[in-house]
Amino acid sequence: MFNHKYIRVILAVCFLLAVLGALYGLVFNFNQQNEQSSAAQNTPVETYSPEPDEALYDDDETPLDYDKDAKWRQAPIFIDDIDPKSITTTAKLHEVFDRFMLYSIPTVEIVNLPSDFAQDGDAELFIKAVLPLVMRANEKIAQDRKFLLELADKMKKNEVWTPAETVRFEQLTRTYDTFNKKTTAGQMAELLDKVDVVPNSLVLAQMGVQTDWGKKNADSPLGQKEWQNGKYDLKRFKTLPEAVQSFMLEINSMPQYQTFRTQRRVFKNLRGSLSARLLDYMSPFDSENPAYLPQLKEAYRTYNLGPLDNALFWQ
Repeated sequence: MFNHKYIRVILAVCFLLAVLGALYGLVFNFNQQNEQSSAAQNTPVETYSPEPDEALYDDDETPLDYDKDAKWRQAPIFIDDIDPKSITTTAKLHEVFDRFMLYSIPTVEIVNLPSDFAQDGDAELFIKAVLPLVMRANEKIAQDRKFLLELADKMKKNEVWTPAETVRFEQLTRTYDTFNKKTTAGQMAELLDKVDVVPNSLVLAQMGVQTDWGKKNADSPLGQKEWQNGKYDLKRFKTLPEAVQSFMLEINSMPQYQTFRTQRRVFKNLRGSLSARLLDYMSPFDSENPAYLPQLKEAYRTYNLGPLDNALFWQ
């Protein structure tokens, strides 16, 4: 009986201590929540409001820090239902693209610059409006390259291509003028040298120099030439996307740009800006114009085009 009595006392004390501990925990948590709530109410909320004259691009060509850079948190206007053909004035072009943000490009692909752009447009608006066209063309090139790499992997494993893969491969050999190679392996090697993205910044710089940022030669924005009536004349295009695609195909297929393609292959896996390294290898269409490359470099640096190589469409 003596032992049972003490056991009951000990159990009673333990139960009392447990109850007191639980009550203390509840009171402590309640006080902490009140303190946090009070602190939150007294802390001012930081907001980002860009200055009217804030620079369009960052000076540094390194990618933005998405977690720290306030611009990224302020999403651009995403216009998903706009008809590009409705952009018939420069004022409308401003309305669509003035909320342009680096690394978050609206998926609006214009057909041509408005007829009043020569009077009312400017270089920054030209860059905003044309960049989505260059990005879309590079997306197509990247898809073709991925396809070729997959076929090359099949070749190494001695796997048979499907009929659809064979047809697509043959189409690419004709597009990039490699069908004259005697072996499939030779065609593949040349295609992998040619089918690769062209940095956005270099295409934009080229277009800016050739058109004075949209002020002239609107139907021949990349200075491409063709043989007509016994002489070389500017190659005309009905739409800007056609001109961009044609120019990028020339860079990736013409013998005059072989040095550019070789250096692209050498530099592409190095750290730093690929486009800055490739500027010296952008052969001018008019070899008698020694001022061409200096103009190209000046455009590249003046408008800080390098970061646009890493631009992404707004998701």
